[in-house]
Amino acid sequence: MQATHEWVARVTSISGPELEVISGQLTLDSTWSPYIQGSIVVKLPPLLDPDDPDTVNPAFTGTDPQADARIYLSLSSTTIEETPVLHQAAFTLGVRTRRTNFRTNQMELTLASDEALLQDYRLFNDTSAHTYTTLYGMVYAQVNEAVTGATTTYDDAGVAATSVPSELVFPREDTIWDKISPYITGAGGRLWHDGAGTFHLDAAAPSIAENIDIRYDTNLIEAVLIEDRNGDWGDAIGIEYSDTFAWRQPTGYTKGLFLDRPQTDFVDYTEADQLLAERKKLGTQMTLLAQADYIVAPGMTVTVFVDASPTTPILSDDPIVSVTFRFPDCTMSIIGTDTA
Repeated sequence: MQATHEWVARVTSISGPELEVISGQLTLDSTWSPYIQGSIVVKLPPLLDPDDPDTVNPAFTGTDPQADARIYLSLSSTTIEETPVLHQAAFTLGVRTRRTNFRTNQMELTLASDEALLQDYRLFNDTSAHTYTTLYGMVYAQVNEAVTGATTTYDDAGVAATSVPSELVFPREDTIWDKISPYITGAGGRLWHDGAGTFHLDAAAPSIAENIDIRYDTNLIEAVLIEDRNGDWGDAIGIEYSDTFAWRQPTGYTKGLFLDRPQTDFVDYTEADQLLAERKKLGTQMTLLAQADYIVAPGMTVTVFVDASPTTPILSDDPIVSVTFRFPDCTMSIIGTDTA
């Protein structure tokens, strides 16, 4: 399906100065944090403001990562047909690194969603004991320590209502992320930022009730099935908590994984069961290269047709784990766990 593609980058917000995007890639991945990570290469804006030559151009000062710079990034495609269809995604992301090449007049910006701010921030004078009623109460309070006025919500009531230990005293060296992530994982959840202003306390595996078809004769470029027992794949798991050792080792298992949680008390086997299920899925993945469709996101499912038979997909309703968009290639790489 033919379409025109456009990536638009603006400094700070949708109304900020525009940067000319030369190339870029952006990944949404439910298995890592920050959830959204990527980079863009833009044409270097004039160092002096064209409207006020005595001042530095805000299009340049506004991309300084050490000044908490933000980039509004819009990705869109419009089909070339009698009734055009627009697919668009837009994110406001933090600038993590700026690399300026004055010889080529280009600037590369690496970007990330706001979990990165929680991974940066340490509250050195936080030495008192905290009492929270629920996991959501802890997350809400701690996120607002790092990001004042942050919007935080929960998408899974069970995870949000999970009890946490009373009289918590956090190690001085911990970042906000270090403080809260063990309790989130232990409750079978995840905290992610949507790039549109909101932190979400959610179940570990995202779920969006929408399926995308990838077909050999319309949008498929390449389909590769990967089966691997290396890396983080395993079919048994042991976790060393501060007060006990917990494990799951099904009959006939061949590879055991070990995790250390020295600052977390054992609650139940929720975390072990969740992590084992996740690690077993890592062993089989379908990687797809297709024409970019910017509404695709982790949690959706994908059905793949690699030949002319319209009723026999090689993969059906497979959960999407990760999608990477690329420009100016106008392609996307999709990784799914092969659960068909």
